[in-house]
Amino acid sequence: MRKFVIPLHIFILTLLLFPIRSVNAVEVKMYQITEAQEFIGNPYLPTILWHKTIPVPWKSGKVIISGNPDGTGNMDVGVQFEVYGSDTSKRFIYNAGCEEKPMPPLDITHIMGPKYPHLGDGDSQIFIRYNRLMCNNWIKEDNVTKAYIDISPAYIVHFDDNSERVTPFLSLPWNYQSKGKTFNDAALRMYSWFDHKYPLISTTFSERSDADLVTTFAGLTANVPYSGHDGYDWARMAGIVMNEPVLAAADGVATYKYWGDCGNMIMIDHGNSFQTRYCHLSEDGLITKGTAVQISRGQEIGKVGMSGRTTGPHIHFMIVEDKNNDGNFDDNIPDGILDPFGWQGSEQDPWEAYTFVQNAVEKSGNKSHYLWNSKLAGGTYTLTPDGKKFSVGDVNVEFPMQIVSHDVIVNFQELPPVQNPTIDDIIEGTIHSVSNRVRIMVHDGFGLVLDEFQKYLTVTIPFDETEVERYDPDTLSIYSSADGITWKRENSFIDISSNTVKTEVNHLTEFALMGEKLDAIPPESNITVEGTQIDDYYLPGVMISISVVDDQTESLGVENTFYRINGEEMQIYTEALALTEKGTYQIEYYSVDGDGNEEELKSIDIIVNNPPPQPSPTASAGEATPTSGAIASATATPAPIEKPKHDKKEKKKKKKKIIKNIATLRRHFQKLLSKDYVRHYLIVMLNLIQLPEK
Repeated sequence: MRKFVIPLHIFILTLLLFPIRSVNAVEVKMYQITEAQEFIGNPYLPTILWHKTIPVPWKSGKVIISGNPDGTGNMDVGVQFEVYGSDTSKRFIYNAGCEEKPMPPLDITHIMGPKYPHLGDGDSQIFIRYNRLMCNNWIKEDNVTKAYIDISPAYIVHFDDNSERVTPFLSLPWNYQSKGKTFNDAALRMYSWFDHKYPLISTTFSERSDADLVTTFAGLTANVPYSGHDGYDWARMAGIVMNEPVLAAADGVATYKYWGDCGNMIMIDHGNSFQTRYCHLSEDGLITKGTAVQISRGQEIGKVGMSGRTTGPHIHFMIVEDKNNDGNFDDNIPDGILDPFGWQGSEQDPWEAYTFVQNAVEKSGNKSHYLWNSKLAGGTYTLTPDGKKFSVGDVNVEFPMQIVSHDVIVNFQELPPVQNPTIDDIIEGTIHSVSNRVRIMVHDGFGLVLDEFQKYLTVTIPFDETEVERYDPDTLSIYSSADGITWKRENSFIDISSNTVKTEVNHLTEFALMGEKLDAIPPESNITVEGTQIDDYYLPGVMISISVVDDQTESLGVENTFYRINGEEMQIYTEALALTEKGTYQIEYYSVDGDGNEEELKSIDIIVNNPPPQPSPTASAGEATPTSGAIASATATPAPIEKPKHDKKEKKKKKKKIIKNIATLRRHFQKLLSKDYVRHYLIVMLNLIQLPEK
C-alpha cells in the first residue's frame, strides 16, 4: 500500500509551525532532508535510490536525524540509510532490512564538524543516501509488476547551544609539565570533586538527606571525597606538595581575602564574568594582601599551604560566575559556582536544575561549561563490522572484524584513578590504581547498550616505569568494573619490552591498571606528654613531642608529621610543643610517608591548670593564739592535702577513656591480623604447640 506524500504547501506550513526557536537558550535549527517519496521501478529499482548533501553550520550542540522537525519521531528509510560527515570516514549506516523497519531518531553529533578542523570552523557537509540493496517490494501498475519502495519525511535537527557556550580559557594552577605529566594525568588526579548534586559547602544551606555520594561531571555517582564540595582539590596524587608554587589559571586582576575555612585566598577576576579562587595558601609568597594586582597566566600567585580548615597541603580551586553582572562575585555564591569540567552526563545536570531561596530571592544553580584550554582524552565514534583500533589517551582498544554485525556507536571517557577499590577476596587497601581508568560503552545508536560480545576485544594500557617503580611488578593487572565501585581482576599479560599490560575480554565496562604497592602501610605516630600531672590535668609547662614509627621493609621513610591545636590551622611538626597557659587543649596529628600513605587523624585532650589552693594552717588545741601584732615563734605544720574525690561524672569520664583505649588496642590488633605475614606467623606458632596426650 502506498503511503501519503507530503505536498509542498504542507511542508511550508510545517516550517511556519516549526520555525527556528529557542528552548532554554538553545536554538533548535531544522534542515529538511526529504519529503515523503515513492520509488517505482521500471520494472526494477537501482541500488542507490536517492542521495543529497546538506550543509549544516555547526560549532557545538546535539544533532539528531528524525522523522519530525523537533527531533522526535521514527522514519521509514526504505532498506538502508547512510549518513556521512564532511570527513567521510565518519559515518553511520542503518540497515532496515527487507521488512523495512522504521529507524528511531539517530544522534549524529559525533560525525559533525568540518573536514579539516585544524583549518578552522566551517560547515559540516552531511551526505545522506538511501539504498535498495537486494530487496524488492512489488506493486502492480497498469497490470505491470514493478519494484516499489517508499520513504517518509526526514529532518536534521540541530540543538545549537553555541550562543551560550563559553570559550575555554583556563590552565591548571600548577606546573604539571615540569613533573613529566600530561594534562590528563594531572587534571584527573583530583582528591575531591565538584559535587553536581549539592555544591553548598561554602554556604549556610544544608544538603538534602539523600546527599551521601558525589555526582561527578561524568554524570556518575561515586564514593569519593566529598559530598557538597564546590570545587576541586588537587593534592599529593597530582604531584602537589607543601610550598608548591600556585599559578594563575588565566590573565586577570588578583585580590586577597582571608575567607573562613578557605584560609588565605587569592581571587582573580578574568574580565569575562568569571572569577577563579585559590584557597589554603601559605602566608608566605602571596602575590598581594592589599591592593589589586594585574597578573598573567602562569604567574605565581602564592604557595600551597594549609591555612583555613584543612588537614593537609593542597590546592582548592573553584570558579564563580557573576550571574547578575553587578561586579560582585560574593553575592553569586552558591548560584554562580560551576564546574570547569562542564557536565558530561546523559541526563540533565542536577546542579543546573537545583532551585532555592536566598535573601528572599528565588535562585537556581548554574550551567557548567568546559573551561580548560586542553581537552580530556575520549570521544564518540562509529564502530563498523570491519572492526577498528581506537586510542583513548594512552589506552588502546582493538575491536576485531565482525565483533558487531552492524554499525554501532562507541563512547570512550578517561576518568580519574580508582580511589579505594572494592575487590572480592582482597583486603581493602591492598590494591591501588596505577594510572587513570577508562570507561568504554557501546550502544546501537538508539539507546540499546551492548555490554557483551561473542568475540573478544583487546584492551592495552601502557605504564610509565616511574609510575610502577613503587609497585610489586608481579601484581600488575588490568581490572574491570561494571559500576565503578566493585572491581575484578582480568587475565592480563605484561610486556616489559613495551611497558604495557594487555587483556582480552568479551565485555565492556570500566578498565584500570592496578597493583600492590611495595609499601601500603601508613606510619604510626605517638604523642609523649612530659609534665607534672595531678589527677586528670597537668601543671603549666607541659612539653608535647610526637614520635613516628615507619619500619616497613620497603618504606621510603616519613615525609611529614602534621598537627593542629584546638582546630586551628594545621602545622608541620618540627620540634616539641610547650603548653604554658591554662586551658583545655585538643591536639590532632598524623603522619605521611614517602609513598603518600596517610595515617588516620589521631587526637588527644590535655587539661592544663594551676594547683588548687591549699587550706590555711590552724593552731593545735590548747595552743595560744597569737595576738594582733605578735610574731608567732613557730608555724603549724600544714595538714596533708587530700586528693579531691571523684564524683560520678569523673568516674564515667575515666571509664569512657578506658573503653576508648581498649577500642584503640582492638583496632591495632585487627590491623595486625589483616597482614599476611602476621597470620602466617600465628599459624606456624599454633602448629608448634604440642597438645597433651589424653
